[in-house]
Amino acid sequence: NYSLLYRKIIRKIKFIKLIVIFKEDFETIIFKLKNTDFDYHRSSHKNKHLKNTINFNDRNTKNVFGQLYNPLKLPLGWDNKPIPFWLYKLHGLNELFICEICGNCKFHGRIAYERHFSETRHINGLRSLGIHYSKIYYEITTISKALELSNYLEKKKKNNRNYF
Repeated sequence: NYSLLYRKIIRKIKFIKLIVIFKEDFETIIFKLKNTDFDYHRSSHKNKHLKNTINFNDRNTKNVFGQLYNPLKLPLGWDNKPIPFWLYKLHGLNELFICEICGNCKFHGRIAYERHFSETRHINGLRSLGIHYSKIYYEITTISKALELSNYLEKKKKNNRNYF
């Protein structure tokens, strides 16, 4: 089968690329392991020294081309490295919210999503629809629902004026 052979070749190419990426790290670990005397490090005080010799450098986070290795596409932290996955989940950045009023803008996380309702992009989007901004339109992101709510409120105002 042609597709089976093609998939096998692709797997081999990916494996070779991974070997090239981590080749330097494997070589340094093997070199450090060969140069350490394990009998010398048996006491608990000396084991700390052994743990310090076998550590990964910053090169593990970069690939062959010098690009940052970030397979999960996590946002970068203050140190210009991907933030930990548990922190990503804790802040709710795995949730994606889309606002149609703002031109289908995507917001990662609930905090950014709630903050955008008071920003100028959302307010100008409502103005372009002919809607005056108020807190009533909070959490409404589709154009059809915003127009429907504005029409309902206008009808309600007209009915209240007719009673007086």
